[in-house]
Amino acid sequence: MGVISSTKNKLQTAGELFGFFGKKRWWVLPIIVTVVLLGVVFIVGEATSLAPFIYTMF
Repeated sequence: MGVISSTKNKLQTAGELFGFFGKKRWWVLPIIVTVVLLGVVFIVGEATSLAPFIYTMF
């Protein structure tokens, strides 16, 4: 039951996020895109040999 509850909570979070967009809260979109892109850069940077090149950008 823990997996179902966890999945339900994640879907509720996504639903609230889309609710913001439905209420014309488009100012949230750049923040979310930036956070997601930085997360992807950090995950890829730690998982591959690209880390030295990514660290020089920051």
